[in-house]
Amino acid sequence: METLDLARTASEVRRHSSDKFLNLAETARLAGEQAFGKYRNWAIAAATILAGVLAIVAIFAPMAAAVVQKYVDNSAIAAGQVIRTKYEAEIQSMDAAHKKELEEIKSRVRELELRKE
Repeated sequence: METLDLARTASEVRRHSSDKFLNLAETARLAGEQAFGKYRNWAIAAATILAGVLAIVAIFAPMAAAVVQKYVDNSAIAAGQVIRTKYEAEIQSMDAAHKKELEEIKSRVRELELRKE
């Protein structure tokens, strides 16, 4: 009797089971297509446009930087030279004034030393 029940249960399972039962890979693929299928074409187009824009930027950015650097550096160098010349003259005048003041202090010290003696 048990053998008969077992055989009958086995035949029922074979009849009702399918190759796709718990086929998670296929189920996930179908769910993905249903959820994101309408966005697929948009995503491909957006990626293509983004790649094109990045390529253009990658090509033209170094050229633009070189042009900007050419003009910015020349004006910055000229401005820097003017400022440097101005400050060098100021430093030289201050240096001369300090040297003169130092000589005056030295002469006063000598005078005071001579008075002490």
